[in-house]
Amino acid sequence: MIALVCVLLIILLLSRVFEEWLKVPSTLSIIVLAFGFYFIFPNFISFTHNEFDEILYLILPIILLPDVLNLSIKELKEHIKEIFYLAFLAVVASITIATLITPYIIDDIRWSLGMLIALFSMLMATDAITVAAIMSKFKLPQRLKIYTESESLFNDVTALIIFYFIALPLLSGLEVSFLSLNITILKVVFLSLAIGIVTALFGYIFVKLLRDTLEQFIIIYLVVITSFMLAEHFHISGILAIVTSVISFKLLIQNETYYDHSQKDIDFKKKSILEFIKTIPAIKKREYKVYKKEAAFIGIFANAIVFVIIANIIDIDALFRYYKEILAVFLITTFIRYMFVFGMVRFFKLPTR
Repeated sequence: MIALVCVLLIILLLSRVFEEWLKVPSTLSIIVLAFGFYFIFPNFISFTHNEFDEILYLILPIILLPDVLNLSIKELKEHIKEIFYLAFLAVVASITIATLITPYIIDDIRWSLGMLIALFSMLMATDAITVAAIMSKFKLPQRLKIYTESESLFNDVTALIIFYFIALPLLSGLEVSFLSLNITILKVVFLSLAIGIVTALFGYIFVKLLRDTLEQFIIIYLVVITSFMLAEHFHISGILAIVTSVISFKLLIQNETYYDHSQKDIDFKKKSILEFIKTIPAIKKREYKVYKKEAAFIGIFANAIVFVIIANIIDIDALFRYYKEILAVFLITTFIRYMFVFGMVRFFKLPTR
């Protein structure tokens, strides 16, 4: 295990160096380096697909936390139309178009509707950490960064709802009616939002009561992990619960009224418990910035773990055997995504660059 951690740190370090010197996204370098390592040392360590699923389930909240923490709620409100278009409308329409045209392009596979929706619902969701890493290396308009980083986060919610509640039932041979689908989506969204808000409220209270910075940092992670686990337990959207919990937590911190310690004559006996808690200051701006930076470092490390394990479990022979289908699907998704981005530029009258 120590050797594995050492290898992981070396791969992560080299990927960061390549990103800094060559402007190559660190995730791409991690995949190439991990493939190279396992090609040279094939028996160094091995993971099963089930073990990978368990690891991904454990670290997914850790990967997503820094991206949500870095979202600007003010800018999110200002550009909500464009983000809704990219993260919801464009994703749904892209999956629909890809599902319709793929059987005519790749006609040597007997596609079912469930297979196609499952395939493209996963492929239309971009990796949030990769997007953030690339955007941070170039001088780009702030609005463009808001669009891409917000879309890369929220499209996961759209894609996973489609995957879990449309694709999987179809693959299982179940019928999915329009009415039942709408009821299911409303239920998923409402319960996920509720879990996220309630979890954030409890985290906010504990952050006020526990003043140590390490304890507060742990509470932030507990908010994210708890909201994710509760949502997954009730078979709803864990990612939406994570996004809701962190955004709700940020709003509570930002909108809080700090207690004026210069007041000596406050009668605490006359205050209710909620009023008393409200007078306790929560996280300061300086501390919050430190937490965001630390969460980003942990997120990068967790993301590296995922890509290293992916390199270990992927069958290289299968990649070469199906390279034509893989390239065809890649071109389909890329072209459709570009088409919708170009449509957004024209519709919202944005600069073409």
